[in-house]
Parts: sequence; C-alpha cells; structure tokens
Amino acid sequence: MAHVRVLNHYLHSKFLFLACVEFCLLMLAVVAGVELRNMTSDYDVILPSPILQLFAFSVVMSCCSLAMGVYTSVFKEGLSGMVLRTVVGYFFLGTAILTVIYFIFPVFYLGRGVLAFAILFSLAFVIIVRVLFFKVVDLAQLTRKVIILGSGNTAQEIVMRINPEHNQFGFDLYGCVPCGHGDIKVDQKLVLAAPTDWRAFVDEHDVSEIVVAPDERRSNEGGELPIDALLDCKLSGTRVTDPLTFFERELLRVEVSMLRPSWALFSEGFVYSQLRDITKRMFDLAVASLILLLMWPFMLLTAIAVKLESKGSALYTNSGRL
Repeated sequence: MAHVRVLNHYLHSKFLFLACVEFCLLMLAVVAGVELRNMTSDYDVILPSPILQLFAFSVVMSCCSLAMGVYTSVFKEGLSGMVLRTVVGYFFLGTAILTVIYFIFPVFYLGRGVLAFAILFSLAFVIIVRVLFFKVVDLAQLTRKVIILGSGNTAQEIVMRINPEHNQFGFDLYGCVPCGHGDIKVDQKLVLAAPTDWRAFVDEHDVSEIVVAPDERRSNEGGELPIDALLDCKLSGTRVTDPLTFFERELLRVEVSMLRPSWALFSEGFVYSQLRDITKRMFDLAVASLILLLMWPFMLLTAIAVKLESKGSALYTNSGRL
C-alpha cells in the first residue's frame, strides 16, 4: 500500500522519502551550526561524540515533526500551517525535549550556541525542501482514498460530517458502496456499484481505507456484509474501520449517537498493559522530579513571600493551613 503506519500516523511512502531526506539535512544543520559557531567564537567547538550528537538531534526533531502532524497539516492548512507547525515543533517542543535529554545524558550535549544555530539551519533547510517537494509532487496523489460501505442513514451522517465538497481532513471520499436492501440516503453522485472483486477494486483505485457503515449488519435483518472480502482487503494492507473509530481519529470526537456496547468492548483505548503503566509511572516521576529540581528555588521564594505578607503557615490544604 502507498500509506504506511508510523506511530499511529498514516504517511504516504513519498512522505517517508521526504522524512529520510530531512533526517540527513538535520544532521547537516548541526554541522553547519558548529562551523558558524566556530566562525563567531574565539575558540573552536569540537563535538566529543559527533555521531551520537548528530543522531540524537535529528531523531528528536524528526519525532517533533511527526508529533506536530506537519505532513498531514499540508492537506488541512496548506504551506502556512506546515511552516507554523514546524516552527513550534523545532523552537518549543524540540528545544524543550533536547534540554531535558542534555540534562540527563550530557554525552548528547551540543552547547547553547551550536543548538541555536542548528535549529535555525534546520528550519531553513527543511522548509526549503518541503516547499520544493510540494511544488513537484501532486498532493492529490498523496491523499488517502476512503470508501464507505453503506449508503443509508449512517453513511449519510458520515458524509454530512466530513462534507466532501469542502473536505479538509487529508483524505478523499471516493464514494459509497450500497450494502443490504435499505434505501439509499447519500447523494447519488457518491454511489458506487458494488464490486465483484473487492481486492482488485481496492488495488485498482488505490483505496486506503474502508469505513464499514451499514445501517444493519445482521443478515437476517437485511445486512449483507462481505466479511470474506473485507478480511482479504485488511490482510492486504487496506484499513477497515467502523464509523466511531473513523470519527474519533479524523474529527477528534466521539459520536455518542453511534455508540454501541461492542465499541467499548473492542476499543484500543481500554487495552491494559502492565509494562506501559510502569513505564508511564517512571516517566511521570522523572519529569516531576526534574521540574521540582528546576523550580524549587522559585517555590522557596514564593513560600517566603507568603510568610512575610501573611500570618501563619505558607502551606495550605483543603481543610485549612498546615
């Protein structure tokens, strides 16, 4: 398939190529930052572990781009949104993460001057490459094609929510395939003939996702889900989702009117992992300890100021002062 799942983000293979190019440019930006720092300083800066330092910087900045949704923002907000997200990701998120990493692992430390120059070079290199990439590549070929299996009330609700004529969600609604014997509620222009070979149809039209949205799934009540065909498509790499999951991911909301007990039963959000809980707890304690280490002087000054301006203790609880 043309789209690859990375950290729960679906990226086109061409975007992965762009990410690899950017990764190399990020390492080049560190080298340029070192050279510029040496030109403006009385002493030369020498990186003790250049491979580790360049790699750490590039990994953090690449992850920040992915976390900020830089690549998908092109479809929703255009180049201006991409530039804004990149600036925020590099100057705020990336700088904060690198500061913590440098504090815990000094071997990756670049120095304030080198880091500042490296981020500026990174921003310039990456934006230039992305602008050239978006000028050369047809963005219409990078959008995900989505098909709705169903043409009744549920499908119509999905169509109304995403509004295909003004779609800004980074995907293209290719059409709706009727399922069952119910009335067709969606616009006739969106209705597609049910394919005899779903696998061949998906491959021919480069479909990335099938949203299963019939009004009734049980065969004894008019539902006719092509289970075997959907399983075949899913095994070949096509994403098959239900309307609730689709809404939650694309619209960042849960449609309460569509909630069914099966959604809570099979939702990924309720998966328990002891390793994840332990890791999260350790991360929370580490971040809290770091914040406490950095902020305790200000906390002490605040407590002294409270003590000087009022009587009693500077610490409070819900039941009163301690």
